[in-house]
Amino acid sequence: MTPLTASLEKGYNVSSTRREGSYMFTGFSQETSEFMMNLALNNDRPWFERHREIYERSLKRPMDELAKEVMAEMVRRFPDDPFELHVSRIYRDARRLFGRGPYKEELWFSIKPSRNMEGGGNLFFGIDALSWQIGGDYWRDPKGMAGFRKSMDDDPEPFLKLVRWFNGQDYFTLHGYDYSRKKGHADDELSPWYNKKNFWMMHREPFNEKLFSHDFVTLCADDLSALMPFYRYFLRVYGYGA
Repeated sequence: MTPLTASLEKGYNVSSTRREGSYMFTGFSQETSEFMMNLALNNDRPWFERHREIYERSLKRPMDELAKEVMAEMVRRFPDDPFELHVSRIYRDARRLFGRGPYKEELWFSIKPSRNMEGGGNLFFGIDALSWQIGGDYWRDPKGMAGFRKSMDDDPEPFLKLVRWFNGQDYFTLHGYDYSRKKGHADDELSPWYNKKNFWMMHREPFNEKLFSHDFVTLCADDLSALMPFYRYFLRVYGYGA
C-alpha cells in the first residue's frame, strides 16, 4: 500500500488482478536496470540488435504486462470513466533525434480518455535505469491553459479543494514550466497552478525491489486512483465528451 491509501476515493475494493491462479506481470529485474544503463552508453542499432533478446525479456514484456494489468484494474475500479492505454515504443522518431541515439532511454505507459486527444489529463508510469516515476499531468496549448485558468476564475472552489488535498500530502510533488510573466491569482493556494504553462504531479523513487513482484500492479493502481479527482477535473476543463 502507498502512503495515499487512506486518501483514495471510497467505493471500490483494492485487490490484485489475478488470472486463473497465475499473474501476468511478474516484475522487472536488476537486468532491466542494467540493460537500460548499457543502452544509454551504447545507443546504436548494432548494439541494440545484439541485445534485443534482453530488451524483450527484461523491459518490453514486463512493461506491456504491467500496463495491461494496471489498465484492467483502473477499469474495474472506475468502470464509468473513459480510459485508453498507450505504451511508448523504445524507438525515437527518426525526424527528431537531434543528435541523440535512435532508442529512448526511458519507457512509459499512459492512460487518458482518448489517444487522439492533443492535450488534457494523463495518468502515467515511467521507468529508466535509475528510477521509476508515477503520476498525472495536464498538457495543453496556450488557449487550453487559458481555459484551465478560466475554470479557476469562474468557480475556484472545486480545484481549490483538490489543491488543499494535494498540499496536505507528501507523496506527489508538483512540477511544470512557469510563465515568465506571472498570470497572478488572488488566492495564494491556486497561484502555483495558475501560473503554469503545463504541469505534472509525480512521485519518483530509485530503481528498487518494489518493481520486482506482482504487488507493484496494486501499488501503481493505488497511486493512479489517488489522482482520479484531478483526472476528472481535467476532463471537464478539456470538454471531453461534452
